[in-house]
Amino acid sequence: VKVALVSPERRGFGPLAWRERRMRPWADVYETEEEVVVKVEVPGVAKENLEVTLSEREATVKGEARKDEESTEEGYYRRERRYGAFTRTVALPAAVVAEQAKATFKDGVLELRVPKQVEEAAKKRKVEIE
Repeated sequence: VKVALVSPERRGFGPLAWRERRMRPWADVYETEEEVVVKVEVPGVAKENLEVTLSEREATVKGEARKDEESTEEGYYRRERRYGAFTRTVALPAAVVAEQAKATFKDGVLELRVPKQVEEAAKKRKVEIE
């Protein structure tokens, strides 16, 4: 008789299983010449349940996916949809002007477009060597 030991994580228990069940939306971050674009997949989340905060070098999306009305029936075969609150912070590839950010939400995808900060020539200065 062969006995295979299965770790708690593989059985659906333990810290690794919890991390897999937690809602963590996927994000794409890229830049163009003029702006930084962040796209975050948040299917099943209402626009009213989303919050975006932005700093010069990172964007944070907070939200909550809420369950549909709970069924009292016990006959679930599989339940894979994730529910609950989430926070996702992504680093931005360039400094941005947070005050000019624009966000849109369509088909479960939140898109954030933020202009890059323009480097001013005044910030660069030749230093004389004494």
